[in-house]
Amino acid sequence: MSYLPKVYKSPGGDEMVVAPGGKITVQSGGVVNKPLNLRFPLFLAKNVAGTAIAASAAAATDFIAALNNNNAPDLTGANAQNNTKASHALFEFILPDTYEAGTDITAYIGSGYSASGGTTITATVDLVATLQGDTGTAAADICATAAQAIALTIAEKAFTITGTTLTPGCRLMLKVSTSVQEAGNTGTAAGHVYGVRLAQ
Repeated sequence: MSYLPKVYKSPGGDEMVVAPGGKITVQSGGVVNKPLNLRFPLFLAKNVAGTAIAASAAAATDFIAALNNNNAPDLTGANAQNNTKASHALFEFILPDTYEAGTDITAYIGSGYSASGGTTITATVDLVATLQGDTGTAAADICATAAQAIALTIAEKAFTITGTTLTPGCRLMLKVSTSVQEAGNTGTAAGHVYGVRLAQ
């Protein structure tokens, strides 16, 4: 009579099977690696003053919370009219225990801009990532990617967060910014953020 254990490799050896009643125990010092896949609820973002994103801006650099034409969350930046307007949003999070220390992280920001009349000169989205200490300190920006141009068509822009100093349980602050320059008093333009996610 043959006996099949409750934890075993499938035929071919490319899958580990845990049958009912079986379990996997990770001993001290052991790590189970799992690819990072985090998405951030946009309306839980904070403005640079630490206040919640609201339907009206308290400061000139605030995003406002809105729904786009598809009834999806939309962080809308300040309107530029014959000037340049920048808007900022903060996302704070803890790296999970499954994060592999020292590995780079890619942040994807779904962004674009809207315009009504006038002339849009430049429009960009940018990311600053800082490791936060528990004594009120913050390290230098570890995002290795410069600001990227955005267009009227929404697209995800990829930013590399250097993982050299990162370990599971680290606290990170992401600062997502849009900047739009509009020329002429006949129109307006604004940056938008539609999604923020992290992956490995």
